[in-house]
Amino acid sequence: MQKELDKRDLNVLSVLQNEARISNVQLAERVGLSPAACWERVKKLEARGYIRRYLGEIALEKLPGTINFMVLVTLKTHRADDFIKFETDIQKSAHVVRCVAVGGGFDYILEVVVAGMEAYKDFLSGFLERNGHIEKYSAHVVTKNVKSQSVDLNVLFADQI
Repeated sequence: MQKELDKRDLNVLSVLQNEARISNVQLAERVGLSPAACWERVKKLEARGYIRRYLGEIALEKLPGTINFMVLVTLKTHRADDFIKFETDIQKSAHVVRCVAVGGGFDYILEVVVAGMEAYKDFLSGFLERNGHIEKYSAHVVTKNVKSQSVDLNVLFADQI
């Protein structure tokens, strides 16, 4: 890791990823800075792209009828245009909450959320219809969230700072 981040930056990021609604005064106390210095540091982290956005994590499993599933996708061909078309289509889908490009057998893994079995079937049929260049896909319903947490940045970068 480049030295553009220091221990205090990591502490700020660690707190914010778990407590996005924390006040600047509370954040400053937690990381050992004055409120003004903390505010400046947060603004610099935002400007440099380390903080993408502030979120509240919704317990989707508590919403009636919600189905969360993972879709593994392999494209027929691997031309740049194929990737661009697929990724453009994914960006437009309100049901796709996360999409990552991967290596090792599949090209993409998508996390999809829908409101019920009909929406699940509609998504899959529409998804395949719009993306005729998909070689194969495999959809897996999420039955339980076993682990979902933020990264402990101080552990991750312990040897580098």
